[in-house]
Amino acid sequence: MALEQSENKITPAAIHTVSSVAEAIALLSSYTEPDQHLFAQQEHELLQQALSAESIAFLTDWRTRSNWDFMNLYEFFIPFPHFNEITTFSDELSRLSDEQYLYYLFGGELTFGQVTEALLHPDRAAVIGQKAAYVFGDKPEFMQVMFTEIKLIRISINRLMTEIAFSAVFRKHLETRQGLFEAAIQSAKAFGLEPLPLAQKLMGKTFRRISDYQAFYYIPSYFLSPHHIRLFDDHTCIIIYGCYDAQMDVLEQSQHLEKQIKALSDRNRIMILRILHQRKEYGARLANTLDLTTATISHHLEILKQADLILEEKVGNIKYFELNHAKFSKLLKGLRSFVQAEE
Repeated sequence: MALEQSENKITPAAIHTVSSVAEAIALLSSYTEPDQHLFAQQEHELLQQALSAESIAFLTDWRTRSNWDFMNLYEFFIPFPHFNEITTFSDELSRLSDEQYLYYLFGGELTFGQVTEALLHPDRAAVIGQKAAYVFGDKPEFMQVMFTEIKLIRISINRLMTEIAFSAVFRKHLETRQGLFEAAIQSAKAFGLEPLPLAQKLMGKTFRRISDYQAFYYIPSYFLSPHHIRLFDDHTCIIIYGCYDAQMDVLEQSQHLEKQIKALSDRNRIMILRILHQRKEYGARLANTLDLTTATISHHLEILKQADLILEEKVGNIKYFELNHAKFSKLLKGLRSFVQAEE
């Protein structure tokens, strides 16, 4: 008698979703490496204003000691896939022991025993950390700092993530980029591929290590661009892929440039900038110099302020104005870069 047996293989779940937590990590990472994410310069400047003094000090110190860009925070998505609950995500992380926190953070490059040993004997941390030195670029010695200062580092990272997630600039970003995220998801679905081939398509390579995954998550990210991240264990595969396209952002850039260029479309305002480039000045004296009424000068100054091209400082009862040299230089550089952009 013949025996025939069929194998009922369960098709893994394929989940496309937008993740506010993934995007907050991506913004932090891009803010840490701004030269690789020039398209996000405006958001970085606004975030700089939104962060607390403690967070700014932590990041400033971090940059002097490490090349790590915080992308390894994605490693926590495997044990804690709270993609849209920053508070829940942070709470889960806060309940981890230092050993667990570092074990996940290093993505398993160090064994749990090695992490425990390094915490108990910080003098050995630098040697133990050589195996995972790539995490810190060319500063593997920073591994020792991670073990000796982990409690303070955890507090600082948690504060950073919370401040970013609840900042006005980040909330506005999620709102205005919703269409971009949805378009990226629809484009991914349009490939019509099975979960594993789609994951490889989005990552741009064939995976050497695969398992019988039960679930695939595909998460588009603006700030992660142009990078792609793959996280996985034996059961889950998570793909976070950059979805920023420079061509899609051309209209937005042109609108911002238009606003500033319009501020320069009057000879009196150009003259005001010429004067304020040389010295600080107040409205009445500008009016006398240009033979204009104070009301007209006030109108021109307001337009220049709205375009962020001049700065205002009140001394007593008098308002002094000066050229915003940094923003004026950025305008000239941005206009040149936009016009001369290579297709």
